[in-house]
Amino acid sequence: MYIRTRRVPSSVPPRPIRRQNAWNAWRGPCRCDTDHLDDLREPERTSLRQGERMNGCWTSGGQAFPSPLFRGRPTWHDSHFGKVATFVDQLRAIPQPCPADGANLPPTGWIGSPLGHGFCDFLITQSSTLLGPFASERAFWDWRVSLFERFGDAHPPTAARIADIKRFMPCEHPIVFTHGDINRRNILVRVRGEGPDDIEITAVLDWEQAGWRPIYWESLKWAFIDGHTPGWGEFGRVEIGGHYGPDIDLDFVLQSISGYVPF
Repeated sequence: MYIRTRRVPSSVPPRPIRRQNAWNAWRGPCRCDTDHLDDLREPERTSLRQGERMNGCWTSGGQAFPSPLFRGRPTWHDSHFGKVATFVDQLRAIPQPCPADGANLPPTGWIGSPLGHGFCDFLITQSSTLLGPFASERAFWDWRVSLFERFGDAHPPTAARIADIKRFMPCEHPIVFTHGDINRRNILVRVRGEGPDDIEITAVLDWEQAGWRPIYWESLKWAFIDGHTPGWGEFGRVEIGGHYGPDIDLDFVLQSISGYVPF
């Protein structure tokens, strides 16, 4: 796996965790390059020679991720988290390309697939249905809110609540490249020992939801998919989400109106 590293834009909030360059030894089944972003797929079946899924290590109580995780984490656990955070930083540092011909999008700030086409996102549809693309975050947010407006048609208090949510969400977030499905199932690791440098991330899988999203979206999806796991969930919100926690909360408030995906 390869990614072209670039300097992180100043709009991306710094994180206090110490970083390691996760890409020096990152060898996985995917090639990630801004020239071929729409081809971010796993081209061949992975094997244990490339590593095993992190969730298997995490829940086994074995040497890799012993329980309990939330308190008294060994130093290598922080090192591993740092490598995942570095991966997210490097994705966010990729410059947004000009959209595909005929996409009818502005040069920057649009939301869509890697090259400006329609995209899928299971948080919104729970399916591979294509959405968008959207010319701006405001257009994306207004469309999302519109999916819930029917719940207010017969209940004025719900209609007022939806109007407040629509008004309070700031729509000036940096639009960054987002994996959209980072969870322990999609990270392959190889463990060689108990030291902080003995855990190697060998691949990140499942890129079908990747594309350009508001900067808080990676953390939102992190919480949506696997946010209740102690240690892992906290890291996704605090370190990956940064100071965008209120925006993540507001998105979950919107979802609570229906209690299910309304698409």
